Amino acid sequence: MAAIFPTAEASPSSDNQVPAEVATTKGDTMPEELSSSLSKEKDRGFWGRTRLPVPMFSKNDFSLWSILKQCIGKELSKITMPVVFNEPLSFLQRISENMEYSHLLVQADEATDPIDRIELVTAFAVSALSSNLERLSKPFNPLLGETYELVRDDVGFRMVCEQVSHHPPVSAFHAESPHFKVHGSVYPKLKFWGKSIEIKPEGHLTVDLLSHGESYTWTNVNCCIHNIIVGKLWFEQYGVMEIVCQKSGLTSSLTFKQAGWFYKDLHRIEGFIFDKQKSRLRFLYGKWTDYLKAAPVAEYEEYMQTHNFRAPEQPPLGTANSASAGASPAHTPKRMYAKLNSLTRSLTGGSQGDVPGPKSPEPCDLDDGEIPKSDSTYSLDIPNSRLLWRVTPRPECAAQYYNFTLFAMALNEMEEGMEKELPRTDCRLRPDMRRLEAGDLAMQRAVMATYHHVTSTDQDPHHELCPEGAQSWCRHRAAEAKREPQPKHKRSLPDYVAAAMLPIYERLSQKSLLQRCLGAKTQNASESFHSILWSLMPKEQHSSLIAVETALHEAVLRYNAGCCKATQVISDSIGLQPGHLAIQRAREKNALCLKKNSKRHQEKMKARQKKKRVRQDTSSYCAGAF
Repeated sequence: MAAIFPTAEASPSSDNQVPAEVATTKGDTMPEELSSSLSKEKDRGFWGRTRLPVPMFSKNDFSLWSILKQCIGKELSKITMPVVFNEPLSFLQRISENMEYSHLLVQADEATDPIDRIELVTAFAVSALSSNLERLSKPFNPLLGETYELVRDDVGFRMVCEQVSHHPPVSAFHAESPHFKVHGSVYPKLKFWGKSIEIKPEGHLTVDLLSHGESYTWTNVNCCIHNIIVGKLWFEQYGVMEIVCQKSGLTSSLTFKQAGWFYKDLHRIEGFIFDKQKSRLRFLYGKWTDYLKAAPVAEYEEYMQTHNFRAPEQPPLGTANSASAGASPAHTPKRMYAKLNSLTRSLTGGSQGDVPGPKSPEPCDLDDGEIPKSDSTYSLDIPNSRLLWRVTPRPECAAQYYNFTLFAMALNEMEEGMEKELPRTDCRLRPDMRRLEAGDLAMQRAVMATYHHVTSTDQDPHHELCPEGAQSWCRHRAAEAKREPQPKHKRSLPDYVAAAMLPIYERLSQKSLLQRCLGAKTQNASESFHSILWSLMPKEQHSSLIAVETALHEAVLRYNAGCCKATQVISDSIGLQPGHLAIQRAREKNALCLKKNSKRHQEKMKARQKKKRVRQDTSSYCAGAF
């Protein structure tokens, strides 16, 4: 892979080496099995790596409901979510997953029959949704001006995506090859309705087949994540997708069915290809998670009559993303519950624009915690059907890596020398995504690097965990990058001191603690208490045990009851009566504390702090700065 467009200024170098296992004792080496698992593993003939640096961490300690219960009826793209619910990909990279089955467009461009072409374009549109299955983590929101460039010389296309608007968030993309062009924009809207999250992919996608001068346009269907409160999360897509070719006059109309009461329609798609006179030319059927087939209409009608199936009632053309009438008998009572849900939403704060209208199907609400399974006995197998597309199996380890496909595994990979080719706005340079991808091992590496650094000597150096590069804070790694002589170690700690420090660093690098940090669980209350304690007993001073204990008691009193109460309790405990000046000073401290807290929550102060954080972030990553 390489950048599509050359840049005048290369991005600043950073340590993007895959983190290795942390040695817990001085002189330990990295386990060979971990080192091999972090390799790119390109021995299977697949483009890019086949797994992430480390498996995803457990989310059992985090409750999605605790975050979303305050967001009912709100636009989720405007809600700050803990990073624990993210996957290490930007939304721009998720868009690029549409091109996983780009060979279908090559076949469509080479086809001579216009019906075959629209069949293959329809298969491409369905295949672009297959990667969504069980992808229940949220991608990172792109920054304004953020880009993603992907070059696939092995399959013959290149692609660029860019975040072109922040409010509302709009992502634009363009891919091209000698056979086709794919372009469009996406404005996703996410809504939380109590037990489910609904995603509406606003925007259009266009495919141009260059050999025939044809353009095909469509909008993706809605999707829904269920069991937010109780049970295991599961995913479905529903609605009508219409793919229109203006030049040939052909239209492909696919109905993505909801699970229904008995789940026999879960993930199923059915539809027809129509000509200009609205006559049926082909019947399309399959699962968006597995395959898509096409059958002649005559074969389809004969099969339905022979097996006593009820023919699906195709909705009128031009009603994309509308509920399919008669798609499943189980959907009839659903309409009654949909009306009740709409009424409930209007009474609980959902705006009129948030309540789906008659052209927006309701998410299928099942029993709490229930996970539907598709009924395989309901599968169609029409004679003389043509297989248009079948999904590529995911790796066996996919569940450990955010349920990524093989294609997705490689999207955020940083190959050697790529930093110099990519523009500074490329999302692969985002430090937050790289840290989530590296997991807690990167944090372990950073913690233990300081220990091994300060305990190294000229005779026994241990700087393997220190960051690489000429800008490294480790003088030895910086000299190594600059090809300069290694500097001497200025001082060395006694062995008994190093031995006493090691358990402390090991506790700081424990997996449970680092996962709390990765999950954005801060310790603000503890930090506030410690600031009081250190103001009474500075770290730079060496004090007696009784002085430390006294400072600790006073800090606890101040933190929980305020300065006035602390002064009164301490004075009573030693048999003294506080003077009026001491009481006045304590009241002034309480008033000052309340004033600072009130000022901190003012919108003006929040905006100032936000600008300050933006300036700090700009030093390492700046979207839009070319």
